[in-house]
Amino acid sequence: MTTITGAATLPGMNWFDVDKEGLAKLLDRFGRHRVVGELVSNALDTNTREIRVYLDPVPNSPRVRVRVIDDDPDGFQDLSHAWTLFAESSRKDNPTKRGRFNLGEKIALALCDHAVITTTTGGVEFGHDGRRRLRRKRERGSEFDATMRLTRADLDQARDLVRAIIVPSAVKLYLDDVLLPRRKVVRQFYAQLPTVIADDDGILRTTARNTVVWLYEPADGETPSIYEMGIPVVELTGGDAWHIDVGQKVPLSFDRDNVTPRYLERLRAGVLNETHDLLDKASAAESWVADARGAPEVDPKAYAASIVAQHGKDAVMNDPSDLEGTKISMSQGRRVIYGNQLTPGERASRKRFGKEGLVVLPPAGQITPSPKPYSDDPNAPMAEFLAEEDWTEPMRWVAGHAQTLAVELLDSNLSVCINITSSNFAAAYCPGELTFALKSLGRKFFERAAKTESGLDRLHQLLIHEFGHHYSGDHLSSEFHEALCRLGASLGRLMRDQPDMFDVD
Repeated sequence: MTTITGAATLPGMNWFDVDKEGLAKLLDRFGRHRVVGELVSNALDTNTREIRVYLDPVPNSPRVRVRVIDDDPDGFQDLSHAWTLFAESSRKDNPTKRGRFNLGEKIALALCDHAVITTTTGGVEFGHDGRRRLRRKRERGSEFDATMRLTRADLDQARDLVRAIIVPSAVKLYLDDVLLPRRKVVRQFYAQLPTVIADDDGILRTTARNTVVWLYEPADGETPSIYEMGIPVVELTGGDAWHIDVGQKVPLSFDRDNVTPRYLERLRAGVLNETHDLLDKASAAESWVADARGAPEVDPKAYAASIVAQHGKDAVMNDPSDLEGTKISMSQGRRVIYGNQLTPGERASRKRFGKEGLVVLPPAGQITPSPKPYSDDPNAPMAEFLAEEDWTEPMRWVAGHAQTLAVELLDSNLSVCINITSSNFAAAYCPGELTFALKSLGRKFFERAAKTESGLDRLHQLLIHEFGHHYSGDHLSSEFHEALCRLGASLGRLMRDQPDMFDVD
């Protein structure tokens, strides 16, 4: 048993014990190799300028000798913190320090057969018979030297972890005497993010704080991760492009292996706000981008730019109020996005930006509206029609011819009127009614239809199109297409069987 001294006990009294072997088993879930990162993290929280990590496998044994040496001028301020779990820490009121609950050395010691910690204030040795103080001291810095129960697979992971650590520019990090290369910053920005900090009573609280965030390119073989001040803490699985290094404590689960979905969404929004100009079609389609677009913190410019990068600048939303308008957009090569292709958060952001005046993914009906003879605007001017007594003889002939064909082709009676105000359509049909637009067609249309073969052909083209709407109002539907084919065939047969019906003057 490893004794943990309770803060409120009398000298020599203990509140509870911690089973060292039980703690070691819990580390299997945490990842045994990560204890090496904890040791480096502790060193980075000091004024060290150089950290040396040595990982030497013990021959013929599933053990590794681990040494972590720093050159901090002060070393351990209180050597008892090397073995006292949850001791009051000088770092807990500083969110820019990495340590939590004085866990670093303790979880490392749980894996050790033997360990020696030497610092400027003395030394301590941990062995099978317990711990004992050592008289030797270091002039500067601290050294952790231990034999840990780590497999060769753990050793490989530990080495990869040390190589992945990102140290401040003033610090050099060595692994087995090899100086590790520095990372190049892709972008740096500030974001308001939750963190953990002690209040005036020393109680740890979660609060939001403006902090610096750095983005780095992952090295070959690395998985993009969230970093806490240079230490990788959570692997990212959303196709994220960069390591995200947060310059303060990251609110982690007790196992220190995950963050909340809301924290991740907020962090990714900050990344997208700063990097939307770096996205191409493939990278903009990654799930982390959709996650960021759904966050309340996403910038409208970042939202719009990432949508354009993924779908193109002409993309539109499917428009249930104008399905034909949606098909027209498709026929013009525009990308049509359906509601279920966006996350609920993305749809909420799009709606919010629309209220603010930024149109992102406009409805197809606004960009490629289907032909509509009359306006839905109640303020639009009223349509006017030419009185039948004012029709010319060619107009009467065209109207009569259309009514005859309606009976023959549609088996339907038809009323005909002539609109004299609208010019946005040539003709309009609804069951039982056909409207010609005089402004669009002109008077010569009627004269030529009644007197010339070419004019009659033009009239028949128009009538076949309008009669097609007897079966479908959608110009781009298969029903409309099939109706036009049937009407054309029927008209041809009618011209063969009743040629007198098609005589022109």
